Amino acid sequence: MRLEAAQGFSSRCDGWDNSVNVLALVQMLGRKPGWKDNNAQVLKEKFEICEKLAGKGDAFSKRAADFALQGLVEKIGDIKLNKQACTSLFAIADTISLNFTSANAFKYAESQKNPKTHTEMLNWMTSAIEQFGMKINMKSHLAYIKTCVGSPNAQIRGAALTLIGTLSMYSGAAILAAFSDTDNKSTLSQIESTVEKFKGATAPTPTRGLAPDDDETAGGGDEVEADGEEGGGGMDLEDLIARKDISEDLDKLAEQLGSTSWQERAEALDNVDKLLKDTANITANLGSDFLAAIKARVADKNMAVKLKSIGIMSSLGAALGQGTKKHKELLVIL
Repeated sequence: MRLEAAQGFSSRCDGWDNSVNVLALVQMLGRKPGWKDNNAQVLKEKFEICEKLAGKGDAFSKRAADFALQGLVEKIGDIKLNKQACTSLFAIADTISLNFTSANAFKYAESQKNPKTHTEMLNWMTSAIEQFGMKINMKSHLAYIKTCVGSPNAQIRGAALTLIGTLSMYSGAAILAAFSDTDNKSTLSQIESTVEKFKGATAPTPTRGLAPDDDETAGGGDEVEADGEEGGGGMDLEDLIARKDISEDLDKLAEQLGSTSWQERAEALDNVDKLLKDTANITANLGSDFLAAIKARVADKNMAVKLKSIGIMSSLGAALGQGTKKHKELLVIL
């Protein structure tokens, strides 16, 4: 009965134009048993309907896409449904954007317990990058990739490494900065070996998503968004760098930086220098107390303290990266 209903739905879908209420139709597919249906044939028909509805252009909204993604991601690891699930994901990415589709798919994949789901999700992402090119915002994808590459499951880990290797064709060795905070030395070594293996490889010419991305209007421009969706048209290497907030540690040194003893001020600067060396990349949050204290030290009457302070400013600029924009008034002192 359910199979016949799904097949009938699919047949009628072919004759609908873009004025149809796609969101309502997708929600109808999710009605109990919805995506939890234990009949693979029924689910395959539903996923094919999602593909057809995605082809309705602007009528297929981000809300409709988000609803469909929940079922597609959950079943992507099912050998009977994998092919159609992947095809439907590509259809959604074609209509909305790769960035929206992949970021939200990763979000739903995070809660899945089946290892095969993670493996196939990563495999799909690798294929998507090869077909669309680097049209994602890396920041909204990194957390899931990091989790998977550190998985004890060899298949998940292998799929994550392949994805990282594929991404490195667009970023080069710069992608290693994204994993600089990896505690497991074995995992880090595997990542480095994979990037080295892909060194010199030419990124495939995109065959999909050739029209300019506009995530603000694609899919009806409704309110569902992917985390970090803005800037999904390419790789910003700044997004790959793992940064640490050391503002509390810096503020703790503020009082000593204001000491009446030049030796204590110099010692505080040495501690700041050590902190920056131990934390190569930091966030733009430097702490209000520290900012006032370090600014005063650049004008210190003691030449030794003044020179140390100038050196600290240089180190801060290097550690902040693009975060220097927030503190240009301070750093312009140099």
